[in-house]
Amino acid sequence: MFSKTTFKGFIYACIAVVLTGLLSKPSPAHDVQISATEVKKMPLVNVTESVYVIHGMVSLPTNENKAFINNPGFVVTPSGVVVIDPGSSTGVGEILLDHIKSVTTKPVVAVINTHVHGDHWFGNHAIRKAYPLVPIYAHENAIKRIHDGADQEWLSLFKGMAPVAMAGTEIVRPDQTLVGGETLRLGGEAFNILYPVDHAHTDSDIMIEIPGEQTLFLGDVVMNRRAFGNRPHESSFAGIEEAVRIVLERPNIKHYIPGHGNTGGREMVENFLSLVSTMRSAVTKYYEAGEADFEMRDKVLSELSAYQHWYGFDQLGRTLSFIYLEVENENF
Repeated sequence: MFSKTTFKGFIYACIAVVLTGLLSKPSPAHDVQISATEVKKMPLVNVTESVYVIHGMVSLPTNENKAFINNPGFVVTPSGVVVIDPGSSTGVGEILLDHIKSVTTKPVVAVINTHVHGDHWFGNHAIRKAYPLVPIYAHENAIKRIHDGADQEWLSLFKGMAPVAMAGTEIVRPDQTLVGGETLRLGGEAFNILYPVDHAHTDSDIMIEIPGEQTLFLGDVVMNRRAFGNRPHESSFAGIEEAVRIVLERPNIKHYIPGHGNTGGREMVENFLSLVSTMRSAVTKYYEAGEADFEMRDKVLSELSAYQHWYGFDQLGRTLSFIYLEVENENF
């Protein structure tokens, strides 16, 4: 039987699942609206001699921002271009291709998708239209979930929020399976595929290290000045913390490219780790004092005041419910 505290936590978590499933929108103060022209002019950032990224909006998809809400990147190798997370729509993928053409005449020789969430891989459609035979890599769990219906779920979600921006976007699934631990030789460059834990942001998160460029693409395991994603029911926050600690132990990395937010150095990753560990520690402390999630909410958020200007801070109350259930499960 549930204890009173456990039952209350369960009820609040169920409510949070419903809200999360609707991908409820953060407060308007966090959403910066820009024109389609401005989206097309979003700058290409040259991270290293061969690594490039476009920093998308830290926002939810809208027609105004053209659903450009992730960080598409690419690496120019000796014999071709490797794209990592080509974007959240066909239109975003086409913008990425235009940027690639501004840098090199080399063809795209591979695409890597970091995880199952559609905002990172709907741009596959644009790449595959331009390069029909290009291989598209993803973790085996991402491929399974996409085939099991996550593709349609995400496309319906985005079309509901940004129908004009998503017009013409078709599902192109990754077709090359990764399990983690591989070193892919793509275009003459080494790409180390990291899968540090079984479950972090999702159960399909890979990170891509380019050792020759001292660069690590983090996917959504780490975000810069964004307080987690909008679907906490899919995440393991203990797993996120463990994965980030493992990332920080890897030597010779200077450039960290998150799935959302600007590229940074080690300090950016440490700041995100601090958010995760502080929140989990606070929830654990109040859980051990016998408090339910709704009883500890204000005190936990007070301990996180250093992050109050991060995007999504106003949604941490519902994230807390899932961390609470994690802590509760750890204590059984």
